[in-house]
Amino acid sequence: MLFDRCLVMFSKCLVELYGHRTRRGIPENQKVFITIIVPKGPNEEEQGFAEIEEFSRFPEEKEILFNVRSRFTVLETEDEWYSEELPYRHLVLLYGAQGFRKFITEKKPIQEISIASLENISCYNCKEHFFQMSEKICFVPITDMKKQIYYCKKCIDYDAAPFLYIPLMDKALVYEAYLRGFLLMNANQRQTPCYGYKCYNCQVRKEEVYFICIDCCEKNGNEKWCEDCFERISKCRTSEHRIIVETSPFSFWFESMSPNESNHLKFHDEVMKENSQLFEQGEMYFETHEYERQSNTTVSIFRKMKE
Repeated sequence: MLFDRCLVMFSKCLVELYGHRTRRGIPENQKVFITIIVPKGPNEEEQGFAEIEEFSRFPEEKEILFNVRSRFTVLETEDEWYSEELPYRHLVLLYGAQGFRKFITEKKPIQEISIASLENISCYNCKEHFFQMSEKICFVPITDMKKQIYYCKKCIDYDAAPFLYIPLMDKALVYEAYLRGFLLMNANQRQTPCYGYKCYNCQVRKEEVYFICIDCCEKNGNEKWCEDCFERISKCRTSEHRIIVETSPFSFWFESMSPNESNHLKFHDEVMKENSQLFEQGEMYFETHEYERQSNTTVSIFRKMKE
């Protein structure tokens, strides 16, 4: 069964590792619990994988056959205990990250938001005007910004995430922003913890909500905040930075390729293209000189000599 446009966490992938012992003294028959996050984005050239559970000798587990050219990013790994007798290592992988970065770099997808009159907008749930609130913060769902649905902090619906976080200034009456990136959304994604995420300040992992400053990430590489540190320490919300609020991992992808990665990928593609051309030339040369017929003749001569 081929997965199409989905993000899946395989929750039953236990693999035996023999002959392996860690410093913690984990037995040799240690098991590894593998969680694989597979976002399907708009880059159609990315190769997928097939589930072959029906052919497995272990029907209760998921055995995954991956394409040879699959690319994975290790998000995190840690030793855990299923029970006192069963230790295992939890390995979390992300599939297709380089393909997403390549798509961002080459296609430059843009999400645009424009609010013509900030003084007239109100919360979608409680209907209170934002400028009448003590904390003037607006959360705009990125999933469909054309519907002009806005949430206040007390009414925010995390199932509608990811959001664009907009602190409303008293003097500002118009808001416009451009987000370079694209959505990776699926219903199954809501149950996936934020693997690979940690707070920029306190380093806490697997929080339910993370605030991500796109402007700081483009400069510093990684600036994610838990809700507590964001409200207490972060200066991004008072600096008119573009801030994304995520409750599921990689729901909005904005990371692009670095110049070094882009050059390396171009060099790799050129080498593969040259190798392909050399192979085609060699194959044509072989067919032109009828090596196959000559090879058969040589075999016949050796057979006669052996007789």
